[in-house]
Amino acid sequence: KAAARATDDYVHDHPWRAVGVAAGVGLLIGLLLNRK
Repeated sequence: KAAARATDDYVHDHPWRAVGVAAGVGLLIGLLLNRK
């Protein structure tokens, strides 16, 4: 619960950075899945 709250606070403080990180992680997962 504490981690979820910290993440929520971070997203509210840095929304675009959080979006960028999420997009980067999604892209990385997509590349890894497409390599098979």
